[in-house]
Amino acid sequence: MYPAAEGTTIAQLYANGGASAIWSTYVKYIGAGAIATGGIISLIKSLPLIVTTFRDSMKSMKGSKNT
Repeated sequence: MYPAAEGTTIAQLYANGGASAIWSTYVKYIGAGAIATGGIISLIKSLPLIVTTFRDSMKSMKGSKNT
């Protein structure tokens, strides 16, 4: 599940590679997951506005063709 080798502890990572080893093994992936989650949540929250705007613009285009 984690990119580090099985049985490797954070203390061992720090001893072997310092803070950059911990960052490249764990923190980077946690940050990427947080960004992706935030994007998905923002999209879900704005979905009603997107649907309403699209529906209104389709109605407007349909109404302008009849004139």
